[in-house]
Amino acid sequence: MTLEQEQFQRYRPDFSRLIPYGFEPTEEGYCISRELMDGDFRADITVHTDGSVTGRVMDLDTGEEFYAIHSSQRYGAFVSTLRDAYCAVLHQIAEDCFLPEDFVFPQSNRIAHALYEHFGEVPDHPFETAEDYGVFRYPKNRKWYGLIMLLPRQKVEKDCPDPAEMLEILNVKIPPESRETLLKNDGVYPCYHMNRDNWISIALDDRLPDGTILELLRRSREYAIRSTAKKHELIPNGDWILAVNPIDHDVEQLFAQGDELWKQPEKIRKGDIVYFYIGRPVSAVMYRCRVLETEIPYSYSDGTISIGKVMRLHKLREYDRDQATMEKLRKHGITNVRGARSVTGEFLDFIRALP
Repeated sequence: MTLEQEQFQRYRPDFSRLIPYGFEPTEEGYCISRELMDGDFRADITVHTDGSVTGRVMDLDTGEEFYAIHSSQRYGAFVSTLRDAYCAVLHQIAEDCFLPEDFVFPQSNRIAHALYEHFGEVPDHPFETAEDYGVFRYPKNRKWYGLIMLLPRQKVEKDCPDPAEMLEILNVKIPPESRETLLKNDGVYPCYHMNRDNWISIALDDRLPDGTILELLRRSREYAIRSTAKKHELIPNGDWILAVNPIDHDVEQLFAQGDELWKQPEKIRKGDIVYFYIGRPVSAVMYRCRVLETEIPYSYSDGTISIGKVMRLHKLREYDRDQATMEKLRKHGITNVRGARSVTGEFLDFIRALP
C-alpha cells in the first residue's frame, strides 16, 4: 500500500473544495504542489477524477523524483523526516478537502450510503480490536442485519496467492432454503465468523451489483425487525401496498409504456418497493415496482401544476389476477387496502414465494 493509499483509504474527495484550497484542474484530475524541508523538496499531489490520490516528492537540487520516501526499506533519519513532512501535507489535504468514509472499498461505502438514504441508518464500530468492522442494526431493537469486515482475502478464498491482499465482505442473514442457490454466485461464500446456516458472506469488490446486495440487506433487515414483532404486525421496512381504483385508471395500460409517474404518498422514499393493489372487480395485487425517483414536480398538459409531488416507478413484476387476491392477503395480515399502507412480514413471505 502506498503512502497516499494509506492516508486516503477511508476518505473520498469533496471536489468542490479542491480549487478553493489551491488545486489546479488538469487532464488527470486536480493537482497541487507544496514545498518541503525549507524549499529543498517539493510535493506534487494529484487527486484523480475517480477519487484516487497519487503523489511524488521532487528533489529540487537534482530535479529528480526522490523515490526513497516510498520505500519501506529506507529508515534513515533524513528519509524519515522527509517522509513525515510529506505525510503531514497529505493529512492536511485529507482533513480540508476530503470527507471521511466508514470503509475502504468503494462498493462498501456505496452500500453504506444507500442504507442511510433509504433508512437513515449508519454503521457503528463496536469492536475495539477491529475498528475496520462496521455493524448495521435495526434501531428499535438494536439487532444486527449486516456486518462489514476488512480481512485477508485468503480467509474466504483459500486459493488466493497473496496473503497480504485484503478484502471487505458483508455478512447478511438469509432464509436457509436459499443458501445453496446464493452460494453459486461468484463472490458469495459460506459465512465467515457467523452461523453458516442462516448467514452468508458477500465480497464487496463489485462482483455482485449494488442492487442485488441491497435487496439481500433489505431482507436481512426484515429478520431483525420481525424478531420483536407480533403476528400480523406491520413492519416499516420500505415495502408498501398502494390501492388503485380501476375506474380511474386503465389497468391494462398501467406500465405499458415503461416507467410510470405516480402521485407520491408522503412516507414513500426512493428505493422503496410498492405493490399495486387493483380494487374491485379485480381485488388483487397486480404489480411489484421499485421507486426510482421521488419529489418530482409535475405539470399537466394544460399547464396546471399538480398538488404535491410525484414519484417515478419501475415495474419489477406483474402477477396473475388469482395469485394475490384479497382473500389470500387476509390470511397474511392484510385485511384492507386504502391509499398506501405498510405490509406485514407474512405478506412479504407469501408474495416473494409466488412462482
